[in-house]
Amino acid sequence: MNELKVLGKEKVGAFEFTGIEGGFGEDKKAMLVKDIAVIHGKEVRQINQAINMNRKRFKDGIDVSI
Repeated sequence: MNELKVLGKEKVGAFEFTGIEGGFGEDKKAMLVKDIAVIHGKEVRQINQAINMNRKRFKDGIDVSI
């Protein structure tokens, strides 16, 4: 796992979120669960539950940083 680099605030459409990169490799962008929760209008725990319930659909180091 590579070190994360905080890029600052980024805006995509109407959403502003914390830009990060490096979690899955150099220059690879990623999103925090808290930002995904905001985009989908859910609580962080709901996003984490959904990820954990569907864990077999995600590849370690590609879709999910462990």
